[in-house]
Amino acid sequence: MVNFLGVDLGTTNARSIIFNEKGEVFGQAFKKLTIFNPQSDFAEQNPEEIWLSTIKTIKECVKGSKLSANEIVAISFSARMHGMMMLDREGTPLTHLLTWLDRRATSQTKTVNSLIDSYTLYNRTGCPQLFIYHFIKILWVRENMTKIF
Repeated sequence: MVNFLGVDLGTTNARSIIFNEKGEVFGQAFKKLTIFNPQSDFAEQNPEEIWLSTIKTIKECVKGSKLSANEIVAISFSARMHGMMMLDREGTPLTHLLTWLDRRATSQTKTVNSLIDSYTLYNRTGCPQLFIYHFIKILWVRENMTKIF
């Protein structure tokens, strides 16, 4: 029997599941993730908490399945969209994860709107002019976190 491990990193939790090609579930685990709101319109998550929660759910899932890790032939990850975190050259986080719920870049959206029309931007990037997209959040970081940009 072929077994798979699925890992889902959602906005509110990390979840892991082991199943076979028939869809039979052998193990699953989940851990709630914290969303911090240090200021109005901010919605952040701690990358260390995400990492540790992911590892914990994988270990709990494998243990609960009573399978060995060698019996898992593939791993698949699913993760939230539009989350962004700045890293240094070594891959160390410089910021918390700015989630898709984070609205701090609203004024940068207005700036982009004044520079390029929404139709042209969408045709070039596939993204409408919304605060959830990475390029808008990068503008916010550049303007507000100058020591790391």
